[in-house]
Amino acid sequence: MQRYPKLEIDFKNLWKIDWIFLSHAHCDHFDPYTLIEIYKHQNPDILLPETLLHLEDILKKYLPTAKIVILKDREFTNWQDLEFYWIVFRHTSSTNEDDVMTLAVSNNTEICYIEVDTAFPETEDIFEELNKIFTRKNYSSICHVSTRNELWWIFWSLDAQNFEERRQKVKNYIETRKEETEWQYAKYDEWYEEYSDLSRLKNYCRVFNGQWIAYPEFLWKEFDEILIPLSLAEITEIEKKAAKDYRRKIPMDFLWGWKKISVENWKIFPGKEKFSWIKVLANRDFTYKKNSKNFRKIDSKPLFDNKKYLSENREEFLKKMKYFLNTRFLAYQIWSIENPLRELVLRSPSKKYVICVKFSESDKIYFSYDFASMKFVQTESEKSYNEKYWASDLHDLFEWKQEMFSTFLHKLEKWKPLFFWTCLWMPLMASDIVRQKFEMHFEKAKDWKSVDEFCEGVLGNFR
Repeated sequence: MQRYPKLEIDFKNLWKIDWIFLSHAHCDHFDPYTLIEIYKHQNPDILLPETLLHLEDILKKYLPTAKIVILKDREFTNWQDLEFYWIVFRHTSSTNEDDVMTLAVSNNTEICYIEVDTAFPETEDIFEELNKIFTRKNYSSICHVSTRNELWWIFWSLDAQNFEERRQKVKNYIETRKEETEWQYAKYDEWYEEYSDLSRLKNYCRVFNGQWIAYPEFLWKEFDEILIPLSLAEITEIEKKAAKDYRRKIPMDFLWGWKKISVENWKIFPGKEKFSWIKVLANRDFTYKKNSKNFRKIDSKPLFDNKKYLSENREEFLKKMKYFLNTRFLAYQIWSIENPLRELVLRSPSKKYVICVKFSESDKIYFSYDFASMKFVQTESEKSYNEKYWASDLHDLFEWKQEMFSTFLHKLEKWKPLFFWTCLWMPLMASDIVRQKFEMHFEKAKDWKSVDEFCEGVLGNFR
């Protein structure tokens, strides 16, 4: 998928960078192409969370002049007149952002806390911890920067098959968004009386940034007009209304990456001025058009067909399947809170959990788990299956040519779970695949190749 807007940095006018914080191992936060380019012009220190220590040697290899500072969870770092505090949240279940480190930066009068791409768990100890951080000093401004993740709702709009279905899905989405926003305040009146209420803190304000995804321009630009049912500006208005309805006085605004915004003495000043060292290269229109005639109809086919490779390297591929199933997926699914493997087997009529791998419509291999084998065993036939994948897609995943969000480009098996696919996007479950990803992209970036070159090379024949 493609970042939007596409930006060009004017390094002659770029401010001096002191530190670069790599919050987690997703390419919109840790981009080899941008890093290689920056270090041609400047030499800032790199702040690396301890959850990313397994990537330290790769950074040293490709950015040899950079000083790498390892950040410890729940520890303070002082630099000049600033104080940094780092938090990695303990979630009750695995997510593809388990390695995210969040950041609080403060001086004697102001503090800014950035959630990055994760939402903090709504537990009493977390509320207490954040309350202590926000009230360590008598701050004139407490700025809380939160990400509003719209990815799930994009699917709702994309997958509608007619006008009425899309209208109803978008209506349900907006109602859900409003209910979720109101719950941020209502919960303190109904359930969370004993918890620290961050929204009532003196001098507390909110800034929102968005998390969504755009199709590569050369592939499907026509979907731009149905990708964003609610803009970040509209989401911010919902946030403002909910706060006002529940009698909270909280200044709020939203953040665009290439425009300035200022927070001072509990007031937010949205700047109309753009940063002089950033040039916007693309100007696509993502205004939502409810009567758009574009509907996403994508077949369940492999993203990139690797028939020749898989034919010649079938045994190597099957060996990798067994390896990932029995060394990663087994542990992941056994300890899943929502869908433990034990329950999946007990509820199955065959008393097995079966993953089907398709080399073609007539050529299928199965991997089944039951209480007799206690591991995934390869079989030639099964009466039913729980998950199904094209071998080509799994090969791409193992080689880091696909990732979790490539499901925007094509559908995997509809109405079936994708637990195995999801497992291999848990960064701490598949750190070796994460390493392959960064090694591959740093190599391309070192040779001055671009993200576009990589995407067009993989996706050029797919539509």
